[in-house]
Amino acid sequence: MSRGADHLAIIPAAGSSRRLAALTAERPKSMLPVAGRPLIVHSLEALHARGLRAACIVVGYRAEVIMSELGHRAAGIDIEYAVNTDYATTEHGFSLWLSHTAWARSPRPVLFLDADNVYDPRLLDRLLADPRPDVMMTDRTLVAEEREEELVVGDPDHDGAARGTIRRLVRGRTAEHPGCVGGFVGMNRLSADLMGRLYRFLEGELAARGPLDKYERVIDRLIVRAGLDVGYLDTDGLAWINVNHEADYRAADALAERLLAARA
Repeated sequence: MSRGADHLAIIPAAGSSRRLAALTAERPKSMLPVAGRPLIVHSLEALHARGLRAACIVVGYRAEVIMSELGHRAAGIDIEYAVNTDYATTEHGFSLWLSHTAWARSPRPVLFLDADNVYDPRLLDRLLADPRPDVMMTDRTLVAEEREEELVVGDPDHDGAARGTIRRLVRGRTAEHPGCVGGFVGMNRLSADLMGRLYRFLEGELAARGPLDKYERVIDRLIVRAGLDVGYLDTDGLAWINVNHEADYRAADALAERLLAARA
């Protein structure tokens, strides 16, 4: 069995991407062309190559574009959609909650991936090869001093900062958070047990707080309150780009071209 065959991919792609409004008036960010095909398709292809066969994509803004162009099968992946009709007034913690129906039908480990990342597929290999049940990818080269970023505070293993245990997921500048081990990449492998606990926790959080939290804040609260043992794993220099601004989009297109050329 391939390493990812027993996993479900969950990909939240509901947001309207206001910072990219000039490019996303007609198409959601995940469907912008990168190296000749939609951004999200690069991720689906990488997942399929590692044995995954099923994904739940949470759609919202311009949902019809994603659903009509990808259909219910793309790049060898069977796709189920969860629709966030309130994408304009909620955060992606709510989008994560909406994936619970697809997951509960067949509870299993999850690869939980941001829809707007372009990345070296070998990052998936690192996640899948890690022996720990729950692992989040980090990048220790991401130094956030000029603008706030999603960061990971953790305790490194004895062999250095490349891997360790997460204490907090925080947003801010690196200098504000002693113990920061890197930026949060948005690529995570979570066990069936943790997913079940996360969905139950989300249900309570939505009732208490409403649907306005980012998923990083929800996971952070669950880690802190339940004392969960969630590991982090560094990218080890493998390239990735989170597309939030037009400059990111141009860089992502160039990176995707390089990655495709390297595989040719």
